[in-house]
Amino acid sequence: MRTIVARRLSPLVAAGRAFAADRGGNFAALFGLSSLVLISAAGMALDYSRLSSAKVRLNQAVDAAVLSTTRNITLGTITEDEAEEVVTAYVLANIDEGELAGEPVQIDKVVVDPAAKTLLVEASIRVPMTLTKLISASERVVSTDAKAQFSNTQIEVAMALDITGSMATWIPASGETRMQGLKKAATKAIDMMFAAPGADERVRIGLVPYAATVDASPVIDEINYTGSSNGCVYERTGPKRYERDFASPLHPVGGTKDCPGAEILPMTDNAALLKSRINAFGTGGCTAGHIAIAWSYYMLAPEWNSAWPAGSDAGPFAPGTRKYAIIMTDGIFNTHPSSGKWCNTPGQAQSNLYARKLCDSMKDDGIKVYTIAFAAPAKAAALMKDCANPDTAESTFFFNATDSDQLEDAFAAIAEDITGLTLIN
Repeated sequence: MRTIVARRLSPLVAAGRAFAADRGGNFAALFGLSSLVLISAAGMALDYSRLSSAKVRLNQAVDAAVLSTTRNITLGTITEDEAEEVVTAYVLANIDEGELAGEPVQIDKVVVDPAAKTLLVEASIRVPMTLTKLISASERVVSTDAKAQFSNTQIEVAMALDITGSMATWIPASGETRMQGLKKAATKAIDMMFAAPGADERVRIGLVPYAATVDASPVIDEINYTGSSNGCVYERTGPKRYERDFASPLHPVGGTKDCPGAEILPMTDNAALLKSRINAFGTGGCTAGHIAIAWSYYMLAPEWNSAWPAGSDAGPFAPGTRKYAIIMTDGIFNTHPSSGKWCNTPGQAQSNLYARKLCDSMKDDGIKVYTIAFAAPAKAAALMKDCANPDTAESTFFFNATDSDQLEDAFAAIAEDITGLTLIN
């Protein structure tokens, strides 16, 4: 069988050898053309890979430069006139021209638009070709652009902070109580939000400490409430209980003489005052976090401006003002005073429902809601997750902190996110 196959193949083998040995003009031309095509294809593949890599690296460097520069303009650390110098330095410091095997990066355009409050940067780099240059250009230009927004946007933040009895609990292996951890974390966040020069002209923060009720003494004489009160309040009832409407005679809040250990602080740009109030927090009482959520909402609502002292009034729900609520708890909401349920399981369902409804209303109005469960039971963490805005690729809105370090990280991440910027194209 082998002999038969060999005999049958021998003419083909001979023909193949003759073809390979052919030095005729037709074959030489065909072979040369084929070789050129193969070489060109290989060269194009190699050069395409190099161009793609250059594009990615240039994009990354320019995007980072634009974000950093617009952030610095917003925070007041540089002026608009310094933008081009800063962009150029940042791009050159963050791209390896040798790795790209190209000529120096060119910053082709830096445009600051004061009216639109945008920064546009266009950049390019010339990448030499390898084998492709035999049939095409000796180099190709890779270009990119990025645009980001800076602003003098007003930032309003309401912080609902748990001062209930459980906050006196010691954290295992930490050497401190939950309240001590909260004080450290919250004051650091305030420092971060007021860190940049000029931040006190754009940032205002209010405090809503809470236990079974909220102490609204600073505005109690400016609002309508039911019953008697020495400055403290509980949730309102009626058709507007989940809305931001002002506490009018038709829609009053509930008045009470049962008070937590600290009163609200209307929005202020005084960082020292904010930190002083936080560091004076004590602990005690049950948990009616829904009331604190309501007062965070009221603090950010222009409908309540007639009640707030000068300088604490809320801006409109419109471009130019960004509103944030930070809600923190270490326990299950278990108190609903208007229905007479205090510190018990029956109070949980009503308090939790009230909280969810208020959080939905705030989010519907465009308020960004961050929440923190601190060494909290699973049920409390679930409520906090439901209340928060959904996490995005850029921002985390729900944090489940189990110790003081994680609590500090959570507050720091929120402060960074509030003062951060994102690309707009």
